[in-house]
Amino acid sequence: MRLLHVAGCVSVGLLLAVGGASAQDGAGGAVVKKSSKPAVKKSLKSNGGAEPQLQLAEAGKPAEIDAREQPLRDADRLLKAGKPAEAYALLEPLALERSGEVRFDYLLGIAALDSGKPDKAVQPFGRVLAATPDFDGARLDMARAYYQLDDLPRAKAEFETVLQHNPPAKARATIQAYLDKIAAQAQTGNSPIVADQGQAVDANSGNSPLVRIERFRVVGNTLLDDGMIQQLLAPYLGEAKSFTDIQRALEALEGAYRDAGYSAVSINTPEQEVSRGEITLVVSESLIGKVIINGNQHYDEDNIRNALPSLVEGTPPSAQRLSENLRLANQNPTRQTDVILAISDEEGKVDAKVNVKDESPQKFFVTFDNTGNQSTGQYRAGIGYQHNNLLNRDHAATLNYITSPDHISQVTQLSASYRLPLYSLGDSIDLIAAYSDTNAGTTSTVAGPLSFSGQGKILSARYNFYLPRKGEYSSKITAGIDYRAYLNNCTLGAFGAAGCGAAAADVTVHPVSISYDGTWTTPAYVGDYSLSLVHNIPGGAQGSSADVAAARPSPVGGAGARADYSLLRFAGNLSGALPASWQYRLAGTAQYTPSALISGESFGLAGSTAVRGFLEREFSSDKGYVLNLELYTPELAPKLNLENGSVRLLGFVDHARGWKVPLAGELPESISLGSIGLGVRWSYGNNLMLKADVAQVVDTAGTVSRGQSRGQVSAVLTW
Repeated sequence: MRLLHVAGCVSVGLLLAVGGASAQDGAGGAVVKKSSKPAVKKSLKSNGGAEPQLQLAEAGKPAEIDAREQPLRDADRLLKAGKPAEAYALLEPLALERSGEVRFDYLLGIAALDSGKPDKAVQPFGRVLAATPDFDGARLDMARAYYQLDDLPRAKAEFETVLQHNPPAKARATIQAYLDKIAAQAQTGNSPIVADQGQAVDANSGNSPLVRIERFRVVGNTLLDDGMIQQLLAPYLGEAKSFTDIQRALEALEGAYRDAGYSAVSINTPEQEVSRGEITLVVSESLIGKVIINGNQHYDEDNIRNALPSLVEGTPPSAQRLSENLRLANQNPTRQTDVILAISDEEGKVDAKVNVKDESPQKFFVTFDNTGNQSTGQYRAGIGYQHNNLLNRDHAATLNYITSPDHISQVTQLSASYRLPLYSLGDSIDLIAAYSDTNAGTTSTVAGPLSFSGQGKILSARYNFYLPRKGEYSSKITAGIDYRAYLNNCTLGAFGAAGCGAAAADVTVHPVSISYDGTWTTPAYVGDYSLSLVHNIPGGAQGSSADVAAARPSPVGGAGARADYSLLRFAGNLSGALPASWQYRLAGTAQYTPSALISGESFGLAGSTAVRGFLEREFSSDKGYVLNLELYTPELAPKLNLENGSVRLLGFVDHARGWKVPLAGELPESISLGSIGLGVRWSYGNNLMLKADVAQVVDTAGTVSRGQSRGQVSAVLTW
C-alpha cells in the first residue's frame, strides 16, 4: 500500500508569462475557465546576421513574442480538439526552458491531467498557483489531480477553497460531486496507513492524526546539504502529524531542489510502516547520460560543448547553470541553441539533446543613412565585417568604416569591437575602439575665414555580470571604463585658435560606470530598461580640471565645467501586442546631472533616435529626457505577396525636454522639442532591413520652424 508518491522532475523556471487556457474535466464536468489574451500573430523579423549595434531594435521584439507564443497556441488547439496526449508530447520537451511561465505551466498541467498523468500535472499547477494564487481554474484542476492520485485530503482542501470564491453554478455542482465522493470514501475507511503499533489511520479523512514524527530520513541525496534539509523539514516534525504534513514536507524538499537549480530530481515515499517516529523520503537524482548534438553545420561539437560547460556526462543537470550557459551562448547571432532533457535508455539517467540552428559565423554588411549635415554631406555610407567564432570559442570581432559618399576626404569613422564570452563564469567582456575625423571645411565670416575640424578617439571596456533569471525577468550588471579624447582644430581669421574660444579646446575624459539592465519577455510584451551611474576621473593629458574648464568656461571668468562630474542615465523600451495584430512601442531615455558638462558628454535631444525631424544632435542639454511612442499596423507582407519579408507602417509622436546647468554668468535655459510623423519598417529575411520616417516639427527651438518636415532613412544589407 502506497503512502505517498510524487513523480516527475523539478525544474527551474526561466521565464514567466501571463495568461491561461481552458479545459474540460476528464469526466465531463465543467471547470472554471481562464482565457488567454491573443499575442502577436505576424511580426517583424530581426536581422540576426548584422552587427548588433546596427539592428533596428524595434523590429526584433515582436518576432520574439510570436516565436515563444506559437507552441502554446498549438497546444491550446490540441487540447480544444480533445488531443491532450499530443499536447503533452509537444509541451513536455520544453519544460526545462519554460517551466515557471504561467501559461505554459497551466497548459502542461492540463495536458498531463487529461492524458492520464496526474502525477505529472501537480508540479505545473503548483507553479501556476504560486505565481497567481487567485487562479481558480488552476486550483480546481489541481484538486482534480490530487483526487486522481488518491490524495483526498489535499483534493478536498483545494475543492473547498474554490467553493469559497463563489464559482459558477455548473462548476459548483461538479465540485460538490467530488466532495460527496471524498466523504463517501472517508466513511468506508479506504486507503489506511499503517501507523505505530499497527494502528490503522485514515489518511483520506483530512482530519485524522497520523503519528508522532521525530525525524525524516532522506535517502539518496548528494546535492543538498544534509543539515539544510533537516532544518527545512523541521516544521513538519511533532505530535499528531497527518498525511498532509508529510506531503507538505515532500513539497518543501522538492522546492529546495528546484531553487538550487536541479531539474531532474524526483522524490517519493516508499511503502513503509510508520514506526519509531521516522518517515523515509527517497530522492532520485538523475545524471546526464549522453549529450547528443543535432543540426550544427558551421560550428563543430567542441565549440558547442565549450558553450555549454554545465552539460557533463555523469553529473546531475542543473537547470540554473544550463539556462545561464544558454543565455550567453545564444548571444551569438549566427548560432542558436536549445537543450531538451529526455529519459535515457540507462536507468537513472537523462540524455541531453542539444538542437542547433547555425549559419556561417562570418558576415559582411553595408549601411546607409542620411544622418549627415550640410557642411560634410547629408549621407553616410559604411561597410563592415563581423566574425562570431574566432579561435572556435565564440569570440566575436566587428570592424566598421563609415564615410560621407560625396565628401569622402572630410569624413572618416572607424570602429572595432571584440566580445569574449566567459562560459565557465557565465559572464562576458566587451572591448571597443573608435576613431572619428571630420573636417567641416572653411566658411567666410566678417572676422575672416572660419576653419574647423575635429577628431575623436574612444577606448572602452565593459565587464558584463549576468544575474540568475527569475521567471520572465533577466538582468545583468555591467562595469565599464572609457577613454574619450575630443581633439579640435579651429581658427578664425587673424585671431587664430583664440578666436574660436572653447571650440578650439582639446579635452579628454575617463568616465567609469556601473549599469543595471533588466528585461521582461512574455507572450504579450517585451520590456527592457537600463540604469547607469557615471563618474569621471580627472587627470592625464588634457584631462585636468583646467582642461575641462577650458572646454566649457564661464562667460564671466568664474569656474568652468567640473572635471569630476557625475551623471545618471536611464533608457527603457516596451513593445507589445494590441487587438487585431496591431503593435505598440514606447521608448524613453533620460540623463540627470547637477554639473555643467562638456559638449561630448551632453544629452542629445534631436535626431533619428531621439526627436525626429531634426538633424542629429542639433540640440543637446546637460540633463533632459526623450520620449517616443510608436503604433504599428498589422503585417502587410502577405497582402503585398512578399515572401520571406515583413512590412509594417507606423505612426509616431516624439517629445524631448532639456535643461542647461548654468555656470557663473549664465542664465538657466530649457528647451522643448516635439514632432509627429509616419514611417515604414521593411525587412527581407535576415539580409536586408530598411527604416524610413518622415517627421513634422510641432515644438521647436532655434532656427527650426514649426511645421518643418524632414525624412530620415537607414538601411542595413548583410551577407
